[in-house]
This record gives sequence, structure tokens and C-alpha cells, in this order.
Amino acid sequence: MKSFITLVLIISIQLQGKSTLMVILILVMILILILIMTLILALILITMLFKIRVQNVILILPWFGPLKLIGDVYYTA
Repeated sequence: MKSFITLVLIISIQLQGKSTLMVILILVMILILILIMTLILALILITMLFKIRVQNVILILPWFGPLKLIGDVYYTA
């Protein structure tokens, strides 16, 4: 969390000349990226904990295309 705050500070310093709307948009995009990454990590952890086949998770969440690839690699390794 501390690294995220420093990242925000660096971005705000770099974008002092830019409009505040652009800064807000960039921050929202960064937050969305972090949320997506944590969701994918949580899904991988759930599949590992409960030994659920990743294909079942893909049926529930069809929009997570890359997750199937990660799951296949995990189960074949």
C-alpha cells in the first residue's frame, strides 16, 4: 500500500501541468488494474486451496481467458 501511495505521489508530481481530470482518470485506471490483478490471484488461490479444476472456474467466469492458460500450466507442471 505504501508503494502505491508513492506511485500516486510520483504521478501527481509528473502531471502537475496537466489537468486534474487526466490525473483522476489515470489513478482510476491504476486502481482498476490492481483490482483485476488481485481478483486473478484470488481465483488462483481458491482453485489451489479447494483443488477445483480450473475449467469449472472458467465456466463461472468466461471473461477470464488468460486464467485458463495459467491453470492449465499449473496443473500440467
